[in-house]
Amino acid sequence: MPAAPLVAPPHRQRVHQPQPPAPLRLTVSRRGGGRQDRDPVPAAVSQGHRSSLASPGPGGTRGGGGRRADAPSTQPAPSAERDLALRALAIEREGVHNPRKDLRKWSDFRAVYGYFFHAIFQPVTDPADERLGGLDPAIVQRLCADLLRDYRSLDDADAWFSQIRAAAAAIGFAASAKEYKANPNAYPGSIREASQVVRVLLTGSTRSPGLHLVATVLGEDEVRRRIGAVLMV
Repeated sequence: MPAAPLVAPPHRQRVHQPQPPAPLRLTVSRRGGGRQDRDPVPAAVSQGHRSSLASPGPGGTRGGGGRRADAPSTQPAPSAERDLALRALAIEREGVHNPRKDLRKWSDFRAVYGYFFHAIFQPVTDPADERLGGLDPAIVQRLCADLLRDYRSLDDADAWFSQIRAAAAAIGFAASAKEYKANPNAYPGSIREASQVVRVLLTGSTRSPGLHLVATVLGEDEVRRRIGAVLMV
């Protein structure tokens, strides 16, 4: 009988099984170069936000490893303040419909969130600082003294802000911008200018997240320290 023809076995196609992505990890640079893993990015930072951050997390790089001397530092604060960093990151980002998008990479952390950290923030001590809107320095100091007299950290945002409103009204600030514009010579400013004083003293900037959220993260003692700094001259 003639030999049967050789038939190649059927080709088995390999099915690719997708692997779950490895957890994003924070890293720091060793002084002699190289990298060292830290804990995975905590759940307090949303997955969507984590995916947009390609650089090391709040630990940042401590130097070495070839970083240029003129490169911006990514070490925002001592690692002991990691919990504070997470609370700051959660402001207007967790559990909101339109989360903040002012942090694109970890190297921006210090510039955007550095004011939360005692070791980084420089308190405003001059009541004539231009960031305070040109208000009379004596008015600035009186507003701050009145606010601190009975200041408390409160969970309710409206109740918390009413402390600023009461201190401002006590020294003649208008209750609204509309009221101030109708008769600007009758007031040193409106509640808008008064709250801006508090904003600058707490953050060093004329722009920030909601004041109540900032004050809650800072805590009562730090709020008192920053507002009181302008009274020490």
